[in-house]
Amino acid sequence: MSSSNETLSFIIQATQPKYFSADAEKLEMPSFADNSKAWENTFALAARLNVALPLLVIANQSTWKKDLSSNIQLNIESRLKNELIELAVLENEYENIITELVRDRLNIVMLSGSVLQRELSLDQIFTSSKQLELLVAKEQLNSALRIMGRLGYRADPEAAEGGVALTRKLQSQVSGARIASPVRVRWRILDVDADHQAAGLWERSVAKSSPEFPSGIRELAIEDRLAQLMRHAVIEKGLRSLMPFHQMDYWIRKEPGIDWAKFIFAVENVHAQCAAALALQWLTRYWQTPIPVNAVESAVGRLGAIKRRALLDDEEWQQWFLERPTGWIHELRAQMLFHDHPTEALKASLWGRRKPEVA
Repeated sequence: MSSSNETLSFIIQATQPKYFSADAEKLEMPSFADNSKAWENTFALAARLNVALPLLVIANQSTWKKDLSSNIQLNIESRLKNELIELAVLENEYENIITELVRDRLNIVMLSGSVLQRELSLDQIFTSSKQLELLVAKEQLNSALRIMGRLGYRADPEAAEGGVALTRKLQSQVSGARIASPVRVRWRILDVDADHQAAGLWERSVAKSSPEFPSGIRELAIEDRLAQLMRHAVIEKGLRSLMPFHQMDYWIRKEPGIDWAKFIFAVENVHAQCAAALALQWLTRYWQTPIPVNAVESAVGRLGAIKRRALLDDEEWQQWFLERPTGWIHELRAQMLFHDHPTEALKASLWGRRKPEVA
């Protein structure tokens, strides 16, 4: 049976963007290919890391799928079908939500990562989260929540991240399956953000011009988009999801005009220098994302020598994505590495799961 490290290594390898391009490289068969239990563990870990869809797509189109047992092949095909059905149901639902919010003249920014960030581009299917993330103006938060309530959404008290987490159950007309529809409405990205930081995001945001979306929708400036994805991956998710790295890689490749000096300013402004250094190292070292060397060096060079060694240690890197030891000491160590300032790390480790904002 494959070890956790072996399973994780395969998932990280299999879900790299280079396997989705037109001239995609061929993924090697995993050593546990004939082990049904190992595949179940792999699917479970991929789901926890939010990369089940890309893993299933790659496995399904691999040259070695035909050499797997018939049960494993059927398992891959069935899971992939269910993932695509769920994505289609959520896409339709989220389009309805956006339409309702715009109809009521709300100003909203679509945050990177939702299923609707996909703009008829195949490779972005594999960067799509199953959660709709919206930023609304502070004074319109209550109006947005009333609309969501009218659409059948209720607050999710178990949600750990910032903003107001909402959910409702949908039913697929194709499979009959019940599908959770999670939506998060924020007026600031993280609970610790000040009013002026939220206001700055709005000022720098740009109109989203696409025939897929109604007028009035905005998106973050690309430099802010990357900075917030890095905060999401490292600070908010605590490196428990690979999906934000897919999203970062996608936007960096899609937007060649990124002002990296503005990006460095953006991460400094939101106290995310540790997150940026870690994310840029990962993207350039493992995924060969085209990031200027001076941008990586600038981000990494802003860390102290001790933190830099601890955070970017090759030997420990993959371990961050596995289940980590529980306990306050372990949590504090992780938060001290993820946050720029010790006081922020201490608050995060002591408070643990934050309560959603209450409108």
